[in-house]
Amino acid sequence: MNRALCFVVLAALVLGGCAKPAADKTGAQGMGEYRRHLIEGNVYLKQGDPQKAVASFAKAIQADPSQPEAYLVLANVFLRLKQYQQTISVCASGIQRFPENGDLYYLLAVSQAEVGSLMGAVSAAKKSVDLFYEQNKEEEGKRAAAFFLSLVAKAREEGVATP
Repeated sequence: MNRALCFVVLAALVLGGCAKPAADKTGAQGMGEYRRHLIEGNVYLKQGDPQKAVASFAKAIQADPSQPEAYLVLANVFLRLKQYQQTISVCASGIQRFPENGDLYYLLAVSQAEVGSLMGAVSAAKKSVDLFYEQNKEEEGKRAAAFFLSLVAKAREEGVATP
């Protein structure tokens, strides 16, 4: 059941991410719905029910896909659940909408490293470092740079060429 729910949520995200920007509900109703689902998701997390939280965050994205926060929270939940493929999918959808979001690239890098995609992890980590420093986010940049360097070192140990 757990895996089936995740695939349903991912399908909703992918289909929702394919919608035309004109379909975004950026008006007061869409924003209200977005906030309601975001709050519900956080309540479910505090209650220890990550499956309901996932569903709420996915609904928040559907209500207003122009907000990066729900993508980030959903990706973090999947990451904590060690559902790395789902994390990768959410990050990829978010990056399509928000290509300048270093946090999404960082979460993508962590997830790719966990599934053994070392080159993808190195590339995403490098992008997160670049974005954080371009946006003067020093602390995030330092964290991402340390992770990037650890990935490069691991790649060298394994004889994998890095960009």
